[in-house]
Amino acid sequence: MKKIAFFSLTICACTAAAQISPFARTSYVQRGTLSERGRGELGITAMVFAKPGGEAALQLETSNAVMAKILLDENGNPKLAEGGPLFSERTVKKYVLPAFRAILMERGSYLKAELDADGRPVKLVCDGFEIRFGNYAMKAGPFPIPEFTAICADEFSLVLRTVSAKRTGFADKAKDRSKD
Repeated sequence: MKKIAFFSLTICACTAAAQISPFARTSYVQRGTLSERGRGELGITAMVFAKPGGEAALQLETSNAVMAKILLDENGNPKLAEGGPLFSERTVKKYVLPAFRAILMERGSYLKAELDADGRPVKLVCDGFEIRFGNYAMKAGPFPIPEFTAICADEFSLVLRTVSAKRTGFADKAKDRSKD
């Protein structure tokens, strides 16, 4: 009986923990529409959330669906990601987050939320490219879905471009355009 009770308690605890998303405990800070210099709006909304302890979260979404969420630790390194209708959780965990980490570690770069005096994120810095709320300068991929890659450097864009192309049936086009 003791073993059964212990097993049941463990299952309940694991189930409860699995239902609580780290992103649900963030506080909303700011949002804005992303634009690329010289090309206008990309049709993507970015939201930055602040968490106690210096963590921050970035969420990118289109007009009708969340693309992805990335949780940053206190040093600005990505440590967790969640998917949405456009990128499944499996795709985000298997491709997006590992690629994100690998690129940032390899180049010695980072994605970090810089805070103002009140502890609110005012901009994100990634590998020398900045996303400022109110004055956006972006890089974007040629496909509608991988515009998510706009926050990163070219290498990361190419990785996600290939993943998204496979999922949307444009693998050949992705291969051709990646040579440009």
